[in-house]
Amino acid sequence: MGWFCGLLGCGTRVAKTQASCVEGNLYLRSVNSNHHKIRHNMKTIVSLILLVTIVACTSPKKDDQSESGVINETLAPEAFKAKLEAAPDAVLLDVRTPEEVSQGIIMGAKNVDFKDSEFDQQLASLDKDKTYFVYCASGGRSGKTANLLKDKGFTKVYTLEGGFTSWKNKGLEVTPP
Repeated sequence: MGWFCGLLGCGTRVAKTQASCVEGNLYLRSVNSNHHKIRHNMKTIVSLILLVTIVACTSPKKDDQSESGVINETLAPEAFKAKLEAAPDAVLLDVRTPEEVSQGIIMGAKNVDFKDSEFDQQLASLDKDKTYFVYCASGGRSGKTANLLKDKGFTKVYTLEGGFTSWKNKGLEVTPP
């Protein structure tokens, strides 16, 4: 019966094995062996390997730049404002509709209506070397716009988490259009 343990992959030969048949199923139980210790050790090793893999795959990057050199990051309103102020040559894009823009804008924003038929061409005409800060009403369209910009070769794009609504709710400055 030592061959049975080899089939299970535990690497230990069983000196004695008890076999019993219950309702047509064959059950083998080792007698005087270290099977339970080996199985426990194997479970521990597999658990550790799994834990290390999960930690390695989910660890955040130390900076906001991917390995390809492309920045496509969503920022909370305060962080968005701070980064925008620290980048004087950056372009602030408001991708809301004209109706939404009538409620106010973030100072210095250029409106490019996401729903406009010329939206794609307007994005293509932008300077790819500049840093872009994009916002919409709640964050959905600005996220889509950031991905479009990335696909077009833009390398530095930040979006406003929660959009203009979040900005306004935080009490940050809003100006009339």
